[in-house]
Amino acid sequence: MNTRSILSWVVAVPVALLFGLTGLAKLGGAAGQMFIDWGYPAWFAYVIGAVEAIGALLLLIPQTMRGGVYLLTVVMVGAALTHIINAEGLAVLRPTIFAAAMWGALYLRPANQTAMRKVEQAGKAG
Repeated sequence: MNTRSILSWVVAVPVALLFGLTGLAKLGGAAGQMFIDWGYPAWFAYVIGAVEAIGALLLLIPQTMRGGVYLLTVVMVGAALTHIINAEGLAVLRPTIFAAAMWGALYLRPANQTAMRKVEQAGKAG
């Protein structure tokens, strides 16, 4: 395992754990009132909780990490917009930081480095 791969896991595992824990908390009913306060139906917290829990698992499997990053990025964009719309100030930083960490972990994956080299070589050839 090379340094980039290790760094990818060092970033991905804590992020996946945080998403897993917050997803499970939402599935346990801990966020229903918060979603109502934001103008969403309470059941939407369960949907987001399920997506976060599934996304956390996807982040931990190398073959599905990219899909997990895409899925959770959609959730984080929605979270950031929700914080902005509800004038919650710096709360917008949390989803932004989580999204940046996920994309950083994805970037560090060795498979992505190989793909990026191919794109760079194709650009130089053309």
